[in-house]
Amino acid sequence: MAAHLLPAKPIHYLTGFLTNDDAMLDAEDKAVLIVGAGPTGLTMANLLARMEVPFMLIDKAPHPSRESKAFGVHARSLEIFHQLGIAHKAVEAGNVDNTVHMLSREKEIAAIRVNKILPGKTMYPYFLVLPQNKLEELLVDSLHKYDEKIYWQHRLTGIREEQDYLLATIEGVTGEVQELKFSYLLGCDGASSLVREQGGFKYKGKTFSPTFYLADAELDWRLPHGDIYFTIAPGHLSIIFSFREKNKYRIFNFLNTLSQKPEENISGDQFQEILDTNPYLEKQLKQPDWLSVYKIHARITDQFQKGNIFLAGDAAHVHSPVGGQGMNTGIQDAYNLAWKLKLVLRGLVSPALLASYHEERYTIARTLHNTTDRYFQLMISRGRASDFFRLNVFPRLFQLVTKIGWIRNKVFMRVSQLAIHYKSGSLSKASPHKQFFSNGPKAGERAPYVSVWHAGRATVTHALLRCTHFTLFVVANAGEGEPACTPAEVLKADTGFPLDVFKLHARENKLFMDAYGVKSRAMFLIRPDGHIAYKSSRIEFSEIRKYLEQLSLDTFQIK
Repeated sequence: MAAHLLPAKPIHYLTGFLTNDDAMLDAEDKAVLIVGAGPTGLTMANLLARMEVPFMLIDKAPHPSRESKAFGVHARSLEIFHQLGIAHKAVEAGNVDNTVHMLSREKEIAAIRVNKILPGKTMYPYFLVLPQNKLEELLVDSLHKYDEKIYWQHRLTGIREEQDYLLATIEGVTGEVQELKFSYLLGCDGASSLVREQGGFKYKGKTFSPTFYLADAELDWRLPHGDIYFTIAPGHLSIIFSFREKNKYRIFNFLNTLSQKPEENISGDQFQEILDTNPYLEKQLKQPDWLSVYKIHARITDQFQKGNIFLAGDAAHVHSPVGGQGMNTGIQDAYNLAWKLKLVLRGLVSPALLASYHEERYTIARTLHNTTDRYFQLMISRGRASDFFRLNVFPRLFQLVTKIGWIRNKVFMRVSQLAIHYKSGSLSKASPHKQFFSNGPKAGERAPYVSVWHAGRATVTHALLRCTHFTLFVVANAGEGEPACTPAEVLKADTGFPLDVFKLHARENKLFMDAYGVKSRAMFLIRPDGHIAYKSSRIEFSEIRKYLEQLSLDTFQIK
């Protein structure tokens, strides 16, 4: 659905952003309105631009955020940024060479290096410390490659859903109001989402009762820069992350019962008083760049979709900071939805496919709500029992993670979000023929990262995936496989689906066969977001055709 607008006035630029100089919206033929230019909205905009889906991106702020806010980027998000061509820039701008230390009662309980915590599982086997504003800069710069604009200081003030389009009312820089037509509206506008409010979504949860404190500052202490520190003392819990800049840190104070606690604003001296309750941090704070007093919330909306309105990121769910899941979950929301919008807008699939967004992503957010948020509540609770847990039980659990390999791998696969799956989802299918797959990935899981030999050269599976296309891996013995790609190419042409086909000879790809659980031959259809859509132990392209054609049927439904 094209967007119709009032006559546009000239647009002026300043370092790539729209200025406040009487700019009017330029929304010709835009199918999607994205509200919110944070990490989720910017990721969505970059994905849609790469997929050649016309969109408009607005934000009520006058300019990009200058505050660091969130700061942790997990492996799965870096895999998404690899698809956008910015992962290497993010790694260069942040800090990945770090060790996590547990410090309690003036001694180190345990430590674990996380710069290569998942070797062989991903291109990015580490945790990246990168301030949110730096990540947003990279995403904005990437968006400029597509000649896309960000309309700063433009606010959504109303939504009306008509029979075949959405009518969005947008207030501009100088107070001018425009009504624009779009096919879809994406609310990526944070915890105080106007889209959620205007769309009538319910938003339930709670606010954690203590007040929390954070600072971006220099520390003059005896511990080496570059690492991550959990510091625990009676009545005190802080976590310190090293930024790339020398002696620059993000300091979270989650618990202190031994000092006065400002409720609104905080000074450097007051923050130091809080830190003084921990012997590691006593008299160490230097030159704070940013100080904040804040509340932590755990909330989730009842629906991620209502008609043609979608919520993503903090607009749909907010979480405690345990594991750094919040921003990364929003980035994956965008990754899940973007390719589905593209296929629907191209007329290749039924609009009913879009219901799979709520089906798949709500489950993930609800799981986080029931796990990390509850664990955080336990960590910050007050009283003797909670102090005993923090000082005695939690350090022992941390030691188990550092010492026992299978526990460590399981924890970090979950924290890195590489273990996220949609196995029970409507889009995850497998052939009824079960001659293999006993140890391989199931439909709905992330396609494993593994070395492969293809077309006379060594590469990895994830280098062959594209966020704009389905990918079909056909693995068979040399004699069986040579003619197999011809019907695959016919399948690609007949269905009209964007599809890349890769024939892998079984004898040359033992690592692939082991990782994917293949005994002799198989087909794996990978979704544009890197999850397995369909798998079969037979080279029968009619099965793939049937799967894709079902997505386009008017009778297609999400279960």
